[in-house]
Amino acid sequence: MNTTPARKLNERIEEVEGGGWLFGATQWAAYGVCVGAVLLWVGCMVMGEPDGKRISDEDGFLEWGTVFYFGLCGVLSFAAGWFGRGRLKRAEFVLLMVFGVMCLVAIGEELSWGQRVFGLELPDSLKKETGGAIQGGHGDTSIHNLSVRTKYVRFSIGGLLFGVVLVGGLFVHGVLFRRELGKGKRWAKWLRERTGVFVPPRNLGWLIFGTAVVFQIIHSLRKVWDEMNRTQANEYKEFVVPAVYASMLVACFFSGGRRCDRVVQGGFLASVAVWLVWGVVSI
Repeated sequence: MNTTPARKLNERIEEVEGGGWLFGATQWAAYGVCVGAVLLWVGCMVMGEPDGKRISDEDGFLEWGTVFYFGLCGVLSFAAGWFGRGRLKRAEFVLLMVFGVMCLVAIGEELSWGQRVFGLELPDSLKKETGGAIQGGHGDTSIHNLSVRTKYVRFSIGGLLFGVVLVGGLFVHGVLFRRELGKGKRWAKWLRERTGVFVPPRNLGWLIFGTAVVFQIIHSLRKVWDEMNRTQANEYKEFVVPAVYASMLVACFFSGGRRCDRVVQGGFLASVAVWLVWGVVSI
């Protein structure tokens, strides 16, 4: 029997696309999240301050949504490893555990865990008022809010991670890796075998990459339409990424007809429905 990477991938694609209506609804829900995020941004831009801006402020609607979906990604990763034990390769299992832990770390970053969890206040030397080379944004003790401000170099860690690194990573994982693995490219095959990285559905890969690019462009043009005083596109991007990745995890590990699959699929749909309703009410 032919067991080339392309053949295996095609078999996996057929398995995913063969899911029932409930699974299909989870995939459409991912589109709902992205479209809803864009429409919410438009609504906030129209409303302006203070109603529009509070949606994307610290401890606002989007931040808590981001925390929830990072948490959901973490739970789904651990659950996929648990239910897949004995069937998953060691590399796949390890990657799921690492990905789950990373999602928990992301939750801490969103909630400024250094300050809220461990009670570590931002040192005076890192406060913006001091004008130091390294500064902490929002007055929070978290890594992604740190920025470097020197005579020759000026950048924020969060801007770097959620800008170039994030968009590039989404393209590689969601678009390029899947396409090259389907062609049987050696580097993609090596990455799949050595790291156990899961292969997302083509539609979701393009969806999350395209949505991230849209919000990145909006953020880059923020001074043109005074976006910072109305709402913040980066917060929308930070929310959309874990929400769609949760849908990817459902597609890759919970697309069948097992009871646990149906519970996960229904739970994900319920979370999206609640978010959409909450978004309308928040406006």
